[in-house]
Amino acid sequence: MTKTTMKFCDVLSYEEAKAERDLIDQEVSAAAAIMEAFPRGPMNLPSEAVRFSPEYRVARATLARAFKRLQDLACG
Repeated sequence: MTKTTMKFCDVLSYEEAKAERDLIDQEVSAAAAIMEAFPRGPMNLPSEAVRFSPEYRVARATLARAFKRLQDLACG
């Protein structure tokens, strides 16, 4: 399922652009919270076992997609 992101310059009004940004921002925050739940080592990095787990990889991909949508929202 592909979500299309409108860009600020493509949106008819400021209110619509802000609503789109707020929605995507919530998705990024939720995905980041999931990523924070994974255990981290002494240097605040996840261990190799965690990084290669399917759960971590799905969470990381979800965060990357949501963040990319937030980046794509801006014109330029």
